Amino acid sequence: MVLYEKPRATIDAGIEAIIAPSTNDNFSRMNPVGYQPRILVKNNGTATLKSLKVEYGLSGQKPMTYTWAGQLEFGKTVEIPLPGILQNI
Repeated sequence: MVLYEKPRATIDAGIEAIIAPSTNDNFSRMNPVGYQPRILVKNNGTATLKSLKVEYGLSGQKPMTYTWAGQLEFGKTVEIPLPGILQNI
């Protein structure tokens, strides 16, 4: 039997996977890629996640920022495509 405690945070989002670019064999059909990175985000908080700010980029470069907006319920995941890095260099 597995028992879970109730969530401790109202707002708590986590990156479950970096889909692209990735060396993970599960995502091999989508890689290598530099034009549209993608991440999988999970809502671990009790409140519905309505927006999320993501900072990303290349090492040594100024980070890029993307704000996702939507409705992500507790325990659910969403794949977020980020604007391409190469087009902004």
